[in-house]
Amino acid sequence: QFAIYASKKGLEPVNTEQVYASKRNLPLSIVQYVYRTRQVLLLNNAYNEATYKNDHYIQTNQVRSLLCLPVLKNNAVQGIILLENNFLNQAFTHERTEIVKLLASQIAVSFENATLYNNVEQKIIQRTSELQEEKEKSEELLLNILPSEIEKKKKNKGSSVAKQYDQ
Repeated sequence: QFAIYASKKGLEPVNTEQVYASKRNLPLSIVQYVYRTRQVLLLNNAYNEATYKNDHYIQTNQVRSLLCLPVLKNNAVQGIILLENNFLNQAFTHERTEIVKLLASQIAVSFENATLYNNVEQKIIQRTSELQEEKEKSEELLLNILPSEIEKKKKNKGSSVAKQYDQ
């Protein structure tokens, strides 16, 4: 079985109680430990590990190998990755753990990029709205200073042809 649990709420730390916090589908004691310590936890024989032997999820699912690590950005937890294997002890070698750490750092960068992109998009929407308001104001002002004949044409046709006036 392979599962990844990740959560993101802005740049605030993840609240582990909100990430599917149920003893039935998540080893909550392990997730809370990783969240609190911000350290990687590797269990090569989780089912027989003394520290987590009483975890309901570990016992119910007879988890053999487990790797849990935080997704960090500026030492703030952005998410948690949980990998498990119910068939093999020592399924997560040092090399595999390093690859998952690399992926976790890329996930953190992706979270940051998504947040920045969203902020830029919001600023574009806001600025477009401000520009539209300014355009409407300037058009209204222009209509107030134009001769009435040109003003009527502009209102009806959306444009007017320039004319030469003799003095």
